[in-house]
Amino acid sequence: MSKEGLHSLMLASEVEQLYKELSSEFSSMLTQYNLSCPTGCSNCCTKTDIEASVLEFLPFAKYVYETHQEEYFYSLLDQNISGECILHDLMNKRCSAYPYRGLICRLFGFSFSDDKFGNPRVISCKLLKTEKADFFNRVLVGEIDKNELIYINKVYLKLMELDPVLGTKRYPLNYAIRLALDKIGTALYYNSFDDNNNNNTNNNIPKAS
Repeated sequence: MSKEGLHSLMLASEVEQLYKELSSEFSSMLTQYNLSCPTGCSNCCTKTDIEASVLEFLPFAKYVYETHQEEYFYSLLDQNISGECILHDLMNKRCSAYPYRGLICRLFGFSFSDDKFGNPRVISCKLLKTEKADFFNRVLVGEIDKNELIYINKVYLKLMELDPVLGTKRYPLNYAIRLALDKIGTALYYNSFDDNNNNNTNNNIPKAS
């Protein structure tokens, strides 16, 4: 496999590991403060102005090729005209690839950033700000330790450390998904190409008599 192809597949695994660590942190916070999105709500999935990096969707792309669904998802991308995320299951109002969703999808709702005064700023929607007002108010008045919170800039910094280029540049969500599929697909293609060449070379080696 080419160095670039190997790098892409290794990156996908490294991002997966980052997601596992983030999931553990989030689970602890959500459980402690009884936080969750409303059942059946997928309003954020319908937004058409969400941007994401290619890097955060490499695990999804790797999963797609491992399960031989690349034609299906490329078809969804080609047919999409609304701009909504192709992973949004409209009928069931949920993500159709939830374990492999992007980083922005994981962080939105109950994460924070610092305002210009160094105070926590909520990264959430109007519905959650209303339903979980008690939690957010406790954060804003300092009743909850900042070290217990998930800060979006710190998590994205960890992502960008894995690959500054792929982790920094943002694209419209569906385009980021397409680029991630392209990158993993290219890596696997050249891996297959190299394997075939190696097999052909081995077959051409004269056998000892």
